Amino acid sequence: VAFDGSSLRLELALLYFLQEFRKVYVGDTSVGVTKMYERLRAVMQAETANSELVLGVMLDKIFINFRHLAHEADAVEQSASLLYNLASGYSSVRLLARLEQCEQLLAEHTSDAFAFLDVPANLRARVRYYTSLAKLLHMIDTAPLRRAFMQPFTDTMSQLLDVDSPDAFAAPDCREMLLRALLDLRGYLAGTYSRAAYERFFDWLYPRFMPVVLRAAEVYGADPLVCKIVLKFMAELTANKSGRITFDVASANGILLFRETSKLLCLLAPALQAVRVDGDNGGARGGGGDLARRGPARRRTKCRAPAAAAT
Repeated sequence: VAFDGSSLRLELALLYFLQEFRKVYVGDTSVGVTKMYERLRAVMQAETANSELVLGVMLDKIFINFRHLAHEADAVEQSASLLYNLASGYSSVRLLARLEQCEQLLAEHTSDAFAFLDVPANLRARVRYYTSLAKLLHMIDTAPLRRAFMQPFTDTMSQLLDVDSPDAFAAPDCREMLLRALLDLRGYLAGTYSRAAYERFFDWLYPRFMPVVLRAAEVYGADPLVCKIVLKFMAELTANKSGRITFDVASANGILLFRETSKLLCLLAPALQAVRVDGDNGGARGGGGDLARRGPARRRTKCRAPAAAAT
């Protein structure tokens, strides 16, 4: 949907209003609002008006923006910020978890439902989006919903795992798929604080899908953007926030996490040592910025899984 300047400013003003409304009337810092909700019930002609009704309206607005304002980076960023703030509040996240829209969001969260995830300019917003979803998922925390939420990541990582050669793995479509997966998983980890949730994620990642991360470091060592995203993902994976990395005394997972992190750093070290850093602005010389925009130019093969073996 194309928006002119005045329409976009109106959308941004509405998002600003919703943020301010949230601060005053919804969640942990809300004040007495009985009269306001009575007036809201009359205006909306609803049987009851409360925080859950308002949160439902906010979620619907966020979903509309994610679908129809996908190419308006400011609107997407503000919508993701509103969702993040709602999911970060002690009271508001509990109210959100009761809504039907919330479970639908967790079950259908990919680009098939929200077009903004297909727009490269929204990389920052997608990390915050998945951080918000992780907080909501851990609040509801049912096994069927967890499986449904992780299934798209399982499918993507399985597809990358099945790529049969470094040349195929370096293809542009594989690169795009890899970047999106690591950004989204980093967002998920950023919203994961409990020991149980972290252990479930680690068991999902290792040993099945960790080779995808290591191969990314090996194949894209000369690509600054991929290296940055891989390192940020590993930094989030190894961050012991709220003591979440506390494995059982009989578990070797802590040693395995250290070993895989060491492998990745050893794979990236030669490429990182070859990068010359500009002392004035911190940028890499020798075309690094261009690589970050378009990736390695010499690779043009398509990403495809190996053909089934003949019997």
